[in-house]
Amino acid sequence: MKDTNIRFRVNNKEYFKQKGKEYRQSDRGKEKYKIYGKKRHEKKHEIYDVEWKNCKKYFDNQCAYCGLPIEEHYFPYKNELKLYDFHKEHVIDEGKNDLRNCVPSCNTYNTQKHKNSLNNWYNSSNSNYTYERYFKIYQWIRYDHKKYIMPKRRYKNQRMTARIKEIERLKISIDRLLK
Repeated sequence: MKDTNIRFRVNNKEYFKQKGKEYRQSDRGKEKYKIYGKKRHEKKHEIYDVEWKNCKKYFDNQCAYCGLPIEEHYFPYKNELKLYDFHKEHVIDEGKNDLRNCVPSCNTYNTQKHKNSLNNWYNSSNSNYTYERYFKIYQWIRYDHKKYIMPKRRYKNQRMTARIKEIERLKISIDRLLK
């Protein structure tokens, strides 16, 4: 059923493109997109670049769900294949926006998971499910993310280097006190 639906959509791209445009311009569509945009805007990630790089490294620069390396994730854009970075996928959809709730996800699995819970979606009925990957995701959200979390900024727009220097100064001060 799903294959025929996908084939129908692929064979009738212009039809679906036109219907989507009509829907977005309708009153109902405008209202839906306004709500969606508001929710999406509120869902800002509170993750430093360093944390995200470490998270991807923890998952061996692979999608946490399908296991394909980042080098194999291309998408068609203007008749060319473009390489793109992983999405910061929320494991728990309404959960925190920090490192403990994010794993690297390719576009396909980011779209498939949508708002489903990890246990309901990523289980033995999922074609790419492996217990090893599930356990690694579980370990990440439960324990291992703690090794990679950077202290949060004290005030907005504080530069990372300034924050790291501040932390180093505090460590030196504490070491002096302990001597």
